Amino acid sequence: MIPKRSIRRLAEALVTLVVTAALYDRWLMAPVLGRWSFEQWRYVAAAAAFVIGLGSTAWIGVIPVSLSAIGVGLLVGGTWADWTFPDNVPHYLLRSFAFFVEMHWQDLLRFFGAATIGAIGGLSVTRAWAVRRRRPHPVAPLNAKMYESSMNFDLKDVQTFLSNLNERLQLALPVDDLVAATESTPIDAESRRALITMFNGESVQLEYRVFMDDIDAPDLYFFTGSEELSKAIDSQLSQFAEEHGI
Repeated sequence: MIPKRSIRRLAEALVTLVVTAALYDRWLMAPVLGRWSFEQWRYVAAAAAFVIGLGSTAWIGVIPVSLSAIGVGLLVGGTWADWTFPDNVPHYLLRSFAFFVEMHWQDLLRFFGAATIGAIGGLSVTRAWAVRRRRPHPVAPLNAKMYESSMNFDLKDVQTFLSNLNERLQLALPVDDLVAATESTPIDAESRRALITMFNGESVQLEYRVFMDDIDAPDLYFFTGSEELSKAIDSQLSQFAEEHGI
């Protein structure tokens, strides 16, 4: 099953592609040379590419995805403009594509470069917003030193990780309850569960927290006063990330 986050990013990329293609097609076909020089019109297009790069990356959150959509959009828009140009010469799709790239490759590089600069800015905006919206964790009691282990997950992987963690460390976790609590956490909200677990034959306090960072993308946090348990959880997080290519 494809995660909802991946489906959403695909939809956002398609929207970016269509918008880029439509704007570039209009830029090529618009009768503005009586009011603007071609060089001035290029600056307008470069500024638009910058804004699209910034906005799409801030929206999608992944530079390669947004830039791929923009690049394909430029190629589609330019090819469409040549293919549908109103003259008496027959146009073939592949020939239109080749002619467009040959005639406009410098503009393509110029506009894609502007979009790349915008995308870098968009990623900065996304990270700043993520830091701003993330709620700070409450301060631990003064008489207890707490250790934190955390990682972002796809929601579909939470059951597998918690089951592996419980089995490998013999923690006696209520895995089904924790999964249900994770799934019921709204976006931009936090939920918690205070637990008493067993580790190395001793009773240990463990706090399980979930922050739903995005659609089906929870951040899982484990707080404990046991440094050994925290290190063991960190090791399991690293192993899981390596096994799943995270």
